Amino acid sequence: MPRDVPQVPSRAARIFPFPAMSAVRQRFPASPPFDLERAVRDAFDSLKAGCKPDAKIAVAVGSRGITRLAGIVKALLDLLREAGARPCILPAMGSHGGATSEGQKRILADYGITEQDLDVPIHAAMDTRSLGTTGDGLELFFSSVAMEMDAIILVNRVKPHTDFAGSLGSGLLKMLVVGLGKREGAAQYHAASSRLGYEAALRSLGSGLLARTPVLGGLAILEDPFHQPVRIEGARKNDLPAREEELLREAARLMPRLPFDDIDLLIVDRIGKNISGTGMDP
Repeated sequence: MPRDVPQVPSRAARIFPFPAMSAVRQRFPASPPFDLERAVRDAFDSLKAGCKPDAKIAVAVGSRGITRLAGIVKALLDLLREAGARPCILPAMGSHGGATSEGQKRILADYGITEQDLDVPIHAAMDTRSLGTTGDGLELFFSSVAMEMDAIILVNRVKPHTDFAGSLGSGLLKMLVVGLGKREGAAQYHAASSRLGYEAALRSLGSGLLARTPVLGGLAILEDPFHQPVRIEGARKNDLPAREEELLREAARLMPRLPFDDIDLLIVDRIGKNISGTGMDP
């Protein structure tokens, strides 16, 4: 019979002893049942007065991995048709998808948003036009197709931004500035952010675009720690910045957090730009 061979720790293990480890599972409270179609209909109530019969209304949809996004968009399109409008979809994702119309359509298709599935045209042209400048000299770029619409409704999740902390984060205003600004608008925003700061640039460009574009308002989505929608709020154009500030505070409360203040090593199971611009929330 072979003898038992003693296990000799490796040189690395002798120099850097492996610490004691414990398995920890974090549990979040379950959210109550969520009626998505009812939530969209209630949110739409604040916007439907601006939806005139036969109006061309664009639903702006981004590139983040929002749970049940296709269902939210479909419910909104159905309500627009009920109001007699002629809806379409605009990809509102800046330079994502390789800054091409085909690439941006592919991203939407990954979320189940296609012309065939939703019976609606998707206008993915990347052309922009300049709408002038802000008071601090920032040029305003905006989707040329969007400017041909009678109204635009933004659909996006509101949550804290991964690169800056403030009273605004990722949400409807950022979709307006970066998403519908296409490649030029995204580049302008990030360049201005390095000079003015993220939130100041967002407020400046956002105010300029709200005053010059046919934006009607938006649907703001809040998600729970399991990334499931728990609230959808409608906000009209004039209420948008203030409403988004309120929703951001609620979104921050709902976000999951690591239960430790100090970590030496973090191994991430899932990461990606569809989750966050940096792949994860740092």
